[in-house]
Amino acid sequence: MHLQENVKTNELVKMIDHGGNILTLRSDATIPITKRLLQESHELTNERRYFYVLDVFRYTKDSTRPQENTQAGVECFGANGFETDTEVIALAMHTLQDLQCASFTLEVGHAGFFQRCMEALDLDVEQQCTFKQLLQTKNIGELKHYITQTEGTDDWKQLIESIPLLYGNPPEIIQLVRNKIDDPIIHKQMDHLEKIYQLLSAYHLAEHMVIDLSLMNHMDYYSDIIFQGFIHNVGKPVLMGGRYNELTKQFGTLMPAIGFACDIDAIVASKEGKESSVPSLDVCIVQNDVCTNESLSLSTFLRESGWKTRVIQKKHINIPAQIICHITRNEDQITYHLTTHKKTFNCTRKNEVEAYVQSLLSKET
Repeated sequence: MHLQENVKTNELVKMIDHGGNILTLRSDATIPITKRLLQESHELTNERRYFYVLDVFRYTKDSTRPQENTQAGVECFGANGFETDTEVIALAMHTLQDLQCASFTLEVGHAGFFQRCMEALDLDVEQQCTFKQLLQTKNIGELKHYITQTEGTDDWKQLIESIPLLYGNPPEIIQLVRNKIDDPIIHKQMDHLEKIYQLLSAYHLAEHMVIDLSLMNHMDYYSDIIFQGFIHNVGKPVLMGGRYNELTKQFGTLMPAIGFACDIDAIVASKEGKESSVPSLDVCIVQNDVCTNESLSLSTFLRESGWKTRVIQKKHINIPAQIICHITRNEDQITYHLTTHKKTFNCTRKNEVEAYVQSLLSKET
């Protein structure tokens, strides 16, 4: 397999330099990161983990103009096994949680499952492309008709006909596949998925996982576990990833690797028009000309104590905060006036302010 086979050529953004050479803009992050790593170190003696934020450029089937998208992702080299797979999938789920995506699902499949089915039907490359298209469109009628014209035993044909329906609760789908076919390779793949699901339970994340054995990624270098994440108000995946152990062979070294990338633009677009989900301030200090120094001094003091604090001008009084603080001066006496929706409190020392904030917010939490 050559590198260009991993990326669909009709998605590449191409240009010609002054020497007549055809150049392409970066359409993927995993390939250049893998290439760079293996050029610098052909033999890794320990596990390597990286993260990145960069732009990729592709044509999409829905547009005749190239699209620029920002991706944030992680790559893990040198570690294999279901424990590492689960850790990366859990990190993907935690990423969506940290981005405050209230409702999300991670669909998990296995690239090797599709490949094993192709071997069972003895399909050539062109036939496999046709089969992929039928699966991706979930055209069950055409898929069944196509399979009847291929080689393969009845149990394999029945399994493959059902691939578009092999979606849902992991234990149920895994057991269904085991019952449909007696094949050691398929059973090993199901065992791997089952171990991931069981370990996700320890992360308290199993409820977000579903199995999708028709899952395919537009990048063809995935060899094992493959997954994609959906959030409730976006009609396409906002997170995609998987294991690509075979990709490294193209650079002269066989090394296990797994990673994923988030579509930052899609996630940001999903939040447009909504109220900010950033937590409200703990303390908002209303600044005035008489007590500017005291306002800044108090805000620094509170931040160093770990409280979310902001100093604002009086005209911005509507900024949400759990405690509003006004500062007044009477001759040489500074007074801090603290107000919540329930009570007020006055004091003359910064440490009294901090103590009150701590006692009040600790009670509320």
